[in-house]
Parts: sequence; structure tokens; C-alpha cells
Amino acid sequence: PPPTEEPNDPPPSFVATTFHVIIVADTRDENIGISVELDMENMKQLLPAITGSTGLTLNAQYISGDMFTYDNVTNTIEQLDVEADDIVMFYYSGHGINLAKGSTWPAMAIKGGGFLEVDWVFAQLQAKTPRFLLVLIDACNTLLDIVPLQKRQYQKLPKPENYQQLFLNYRGYIVASSSTPGQYSWGDAQKGGFFTQAFLNSLSENVAYSSEPSWYTLMERAKEPIYTSDPEQPTQNPQYQMKVEKIYE
Repeated sequence: PPPTEEPNDPPPSFVATTFHVIIVADTRDENIGISVELDMENMKQLLPAITGSTGLTLNAQYISGDMFTYDNVTNTIEQLDVEADDIVMFYYSGHGINLAKGSTWPAMAIKGGGFLEVDWVFAQLQAKTPRFLLVLIDACNTLLDIVPLQKRQYQKLPKPENYQQLFLNYRGYIVASSSTPGQYSWGDAQKGGFFTQAFLNSLSENVAYSSEPSWYTLMERAKEPIYTSDPEQPTQNPQYQMKVEKIYE
């Protein structure tokens, strides 16, 4: 079914709650570690802009380096304590593979445990009933996993009220990955993962220029084809599933 974005009345006021963030990054990988570290830093730099504009209390956990293990990731997810009005964001940058089990999402390659499936992560976090859940995966989604090239980044000045609209005025969930089944995902040592950059670029455009910031508009822009220099895969096509509604109009 197509993504939905539906109004819901009556309109409550903004309420400051907790913004739980789990960032998982394979920064020690000998092939993609530099790109992944950039992804992690770019995502970490986003968090103060969100919390400073919304009044949300940040609870951030970063799993990288020697801490990048299967048990650490799964335990962190399982032990996360979420209240009903909280926001949860899970972000992963690293190797991925499609396990050909019928899922459109990649499985994340994590040290000491093999592959962690996005469906499991989503189910665990959704079961905690946060008001809003955002799951972002920057990883390959094919039976093999490789690394590559480059993409531009744009910097925009944000409007605090637009961060408020996106992070305080929505409930529901979004799950997104950097490529569709059968595709590689690309990145480089200058900008990091191309999908991460596409998402951050789209977010910055929404919070800087939009008079009506929207997760639907944001994700549609972030899923635009990413052009590569690989003749065998000229584009990388991000994908997402979303079910969100505005708390008030």
C-alpha cells in the first residue's frame, strides 16, 4: 500500500519527551570504516539541532569500534526503556546483505553474531510503542557487499519550528534502507554513505525552506535514485515504508 500521512484531531500542544537514539556503525571495517565513521559523526551532529529546537531530552547510545558486537546491539535494543510519548531512532551504517528470505530489507552484518535482520529490529522497537519510530539503514541489500564512490552534500540553515513539526507533531513509524533488494549501496571517504547524505540533505531542505515540513515529502526526496559510476548498477534506489499521522493540523 502507498505511504499514508493522515490528520488526526483534536490538536494537543507540543510536549517535550525523550528522544532515544541508537547509532550502530562498523567503524573498524578495513574497507568501509572511514565512510562509516563519517556517517556516524554526521548523524551525531544532527541530534543537538533536533533537541535544541524541540526541547526533547536526548538519550543517545553509540555502538561502534570495539563495542560493535551482536550482543551489544541486541541487548541495547531489548533493554531500551520507552515511554508512550517518546521518539525512537535506530540508525545503522555498515555492511549488509539480503538473506533472500522474502524481506525487502537488508540484514546487518555485525561482529560476533552474523546478520541482524531489520524486521527484528523494527518489531522489537515498535513493540515498545513509541509515539514515533524512525529506522534508517545504510547498507548493501544484495547477496554480496561491496563499497564505492561519491555524492554532493548541501548545507542549509534550519528553522526550529520545522524541527518541532517533524519530531513533535507526528506519530507512527518510518523504516528506510539505502537500496532495494539485489542492489549495492555506495559511499566514500569524503562524505560517507550516499543514502545517509540523501536523507540528511532532504531533512535539511525540509527544516530550512518548507512552510509545511512533511515526512512524506522528506522521504520521497530521500528515496530519489542515487547515480553511481558502476555500469552494472548505474543507480542505487533507496526504499522506505511509512505509516504516520499528524497529531494536529
